Amino acid sequence: MEAFLPILHGLVTKYPIITSILLFMGILRVVMKPLFAVLHAYVIATPSEEDNKLLGKVEDSVPLKGLFFVLDYLASIKLIK
Repeated sequence: MEAFLPILHGLVTKYPIITSILLFMGILRVVMKPLFAVLHAYVIATPSEEDNKLLGKVEDSVPLKGLFFVLDYLASIKLIK
């Protein structure tokens, strides 16, 4: 690992935009998948059917479907369907 640190440091300082993009993709992966997994688990755990319908309505909306497509295409994040 120590051998890769100078190479990694050189790439980070030479290409900060790529580093920022990769960091942003990583943050999206860490946040979005667990967020939607928790939302689905909460909706399934509650006895009310109203929140199931609300989550279904939100997930079927065109803007969110577009966001899911962009996240899948750019950051390779496959969210729960």
